[in-house]
Amino acid sequence: MEIFAGLLLSLTAAVVGVWQVTKRDRPIHGPRDDGTLGLPHLQRWADTYQTPRFEGIRRVSPRFQFSGIAMVAIAITVVTLLGALVYGQLAGRVQERAAGIDERLQSIAAVRLQAETTPDTLVAYESLIDAEEALDTMAATASDDDVLQRIQDEQLAVSQMLDSLMAVERLTSVQVMGSVPAAPESVTPRLFAGNGRVFILTDGLYELDRTTGSLIELLKPGDEVGGLPVGTLLAADWGDDRPLVIDSQNTFTLDLSTGDWQRTALGTVAPEGYTNVAAIAAFDRNLYMLTPESGQILKFDSLDFGAPPEDWTAGVAKDALRNGVDLIVDGSIHVALHDGQMLSFFRSALESTVMAGVAPPVSGVSAFMAGDEGQLFYLISGSDGRIICMDQDGTVMRQFIPAAGAPSLVGATDIVFDEASSIAHVIAENTLYAVRLTIPKQ
Repeated sequence: MEIFAGLLLSLTAAVVGVWQVTKRDRPIHGPRDDGTLGLPHLQRWADTYQTPRFEGIRRVSPRFQFSGIAMVAIAITVVTLLGALVYGQLAGRVQERAAGIDERLQSIAAVRLQAETTPDTLVAYESLIDAEEALDTMAATASDDDVLQRIQDEQLAVSQMLDSLMAVERLTSVQVMGSVPAAPESVTPRLFAGNGRVFILTDGLYELDRTTGSLIELLKPGDEVGGLPVGTLLAADWGDDRPLVIDSQNTFTLDLSTGDWQRTALGTVAPEGYTNVAAIAAFDRNLYMLTPESGQILKFDSLDFGAPPEDWTAGVAKDALRNGVDLIVDGSIHVALHDGQMLSFFRSALESTVMAGVAPPVSGVSAFMAGDEGQLFYLISGSDGRIICMDQDGTVMRQFIPAAGAPSLVGATDIVFDEASSIAHVIAENTLYAVRLTIPKQ
């Protein structure tokens, strides 16, 4: 339609122009100054004779007279021929472009089908990502709605293939439970669960009321326990049968039967105590502390927390532990690193190192937790908001990613998951979320 509109406008302009040339009137004006000052002068025919229009053509073809209508007809013919030529060239280009789009779409479809059978998951992932980028470029320059629809159909097919290849489950139900207080700069907001209850550590220790979604304050800095004020709370965990939380020099445990807190001093090697604590874990009433700055896992014996701690790893994997973000103790000790690796220690020896075999490669891991049976681990990547379920060998069973339009989990710092109810709680950017996860079958 744009081409025909342009041709119509060109034709109209040509007709009007020719008509004006052939029918324009002589201008009316007074006598012209010819330099004679009004005196009589000799007027010669050669000076006043005006050659008729198209005199040269008339001399060659004296019998053919060019009237205004003929000139208009000629103009129309020329414009029509030019329009046909331009239209033909444009139509040819459109056909060539359509053929090129068909060829590229067929090529991308072939890549998609090949990715389904490629044994190397990462190679297949990279080829599909390249296909996605190519489709995005094509969509930005689509010539009409039909072409755009075909491109979008292929985009959907590639996206579904990526999800299938990467074992992705899109989370459509991400519920915002509410906001939580901001944690001090030196404290990572944490979640932990025990005895069917969920606890949150930010600027203090809170319990989540699952019925109302509100937070019940349990302990905060400045509260007096054992005759002394509580310092900044650094880390917390479920200690066998009760909540356990630490500041730089003490542990605090809550007696659930009475609601009273008990203070126990920690054995320290520096007057300021412990200031760089990534996470703690309680097992068999012993306390384990991950301190990335020193690259250590410290063990406080249940018989005497006040005694100097044991360097449980004794320098093993010290450099790797400097990137540690969380730990789990279940007889063995598992440490999650920022880059997605998981170190497993047994009796102070490094037993295994596994990496979540996932694409895109995981980075920015902020926390992890073990499933109820201890066979599955759930890592959360704060950099992109993914929840990754993997087994002890690093095989990824499922990736959970919020669907388009659902709240993002970017910035997540911790997760707790109740496999019995399939409900996970995630804390991210001072907000608490509840999501429903499907437990993958092993």
